[in-house]
Formats: sequence, structure tokens, C-alpha cells
Amino acid sequence: MKLESTDDMFRSGAARALGSADPHASAVRKVLILSTPRSGSTFFCDALERTGLMGHPLEYLNPRVLSEVCKAGRQTRFVGRRLFWFKSRLAGRRLLKVRPDEPSIESSRRAWVDISEYLKHLQSATSCGGVFSVHIHITEWRILERNRLDPLAMGFDDIVYVGRRSRLRQALSLAMSIKYDYWDSRVVDTRPAQAAVSRGEVLYALKLLDEWYSHYESRIAPHVAAEFYSEDFLADPAMIGDVPVMLGIASERVDIPPSDLRPTTAGTAEAQYREMCDWLGVAPGA
Repeated sequence: MKLESTDDMFRSGAARALGSADPHASAVRKVLILSTPRSGSTFFCDALERTGLMGHPLEYLNPRVLSEVCKAGRQTRFVGRRLFWFKSRLAGRRLLKVRPDEPSIESSRRAWVDISEYLKHLQSATSCGGVFSVHIHITEWRILERNRLDPLAMGFDDIVYVGRRSRLRQALSLAMSIKYDYWDSRVVDTRPAQAAVSRGEVLYALKLLDEWYSHYESRIAPHVAAEFYSEDFLADPAMIGDVPVMLGIASERVDIPPSDLRPTTAGTAEAQYREMCDWLGVAPGA
């Protein structure tokens, strides 16, 4: 059954993050799936999860998931809300500021998530087969850096990158998602039948993507174990089964059970894409 809204999707992610910890769970391998938004990364991570060998790579560090974690996780050891909390516990802690969305959750004050403790909890609550995995967009990577938290120092053994070659198609998809807050095919699609975005909205999305790709290439790419692009794995989803082999987790390609999840990146309006190509003076395929 589809979720009613994008907010419901993030609440579901928070519920997974706040699942019961298994004191006996241990992760031999810690894997970070890094992506740019609208690159088919949710489809990619869902396929990895269904191999049964790659943990549960969800967006545990997405700000909207963390906001829901802060609302629901009042009694956890990694969420604090009042000023005295961080005054007494700040020393030696890696804290991420989160502003809850709803006024009823003290939105006039910032909540704080102790990232070290949060990751420890996630590892014990979501590891599978000795593997702990997290899906993070480059937007969240940069939020962590702005909070003086270095993802490269968080103990992940491998980073796998998911991107998209067609920057313009990605920008169209990103602009559409920003405008209508529609990010996942598991959510009911409430976009109007003639949903469209303006040239200005697409140019803004292109600007964001240029910043994100530049940051990836200059700061992160040297640390990446493998790169995958949606144009390849959407045409041949079975290739995602090679990831455990590349990371030394499996000895041969892993079969991926079927899923109802469909990549929303495939829905880029072809007519608007070609119109943007003409307007920008670039050949189709950009």
C-alpha cells in the first residue's frame, strides 16, 4: 500500500531508525552509499537491501528523517532538546543541530542529535549479516561538514557513489521534486496532470547540481570505492548485484528479488527536456 505523503515516508524512515537495538549485533563492514538527488539512488539502495547482504541503507541522516527522530525519540540517549542538555554534554561530543518542523516540538529551540551515539544505535538496530549501511545524499554530507562533522572520519569502510550522467534530465527531475515535494514512487502521486517547471526552476536546479558535483569531484571522489550511474543500472538492474562482489562481501553476482519500487527519475517529461535542450543550445543527451 502506498504512503499518503512524503512526510509519511520520512516518518517511516525515522521509525526504522528508532527500532529496537540488538545488543549482540555487530557490523564487520560499514558501507556508505553517497548520491546526488534524483539519480535513482533510492531504487539502487532498495535493490541492495533486497540482496540480504548489504544491510538496510536508508536515509537515516536526511534532515527530515532526523526531524522526525527528534519528535519521536524523546527518551533516547542521542536526542537532546533543552539548552542545559548540550551545555552539560557538549564536551567531546559530535552534535548535529536539527530544527523540528512543528511548533509543538519547541521549534524556537534547536534539537541536537549526538551523531556518534546515533550511529552506534543505528548499527545495532539496522545491521544485517554483519553489514551496516547508510544512504546519504551529498546535501546531507555538506550539512554534516557545516556542523564540523567529517563523514570521512565516521568509520565507514567503503563509499559507493550513485550519480546520473545527464545533468539536464537530473535538473528537470530535481526541479519537479522540489516544486511538488514528490521524491519516491512508494508515495501517492498528487502532482497535477500537467505538472511542469519553469526555466528558472530548472536553472536553479542545474546550479545546485553543479555545486554538488564540484564538491564531490574535489573532496569526495578520491575516497570512493565504486561509482554507478542510473543510465546503466536502470537499463540493467542486475548489475547492482555486483556491488557485494566489488566490496568483497560476496564471491559472485548476487540475485536481486523483484520489487514494486519504480524509479521516479524515469518520469522526466521528454517534451520539456527537448525544449530545454533547444533553449540552452545543447544536444539531446546533455
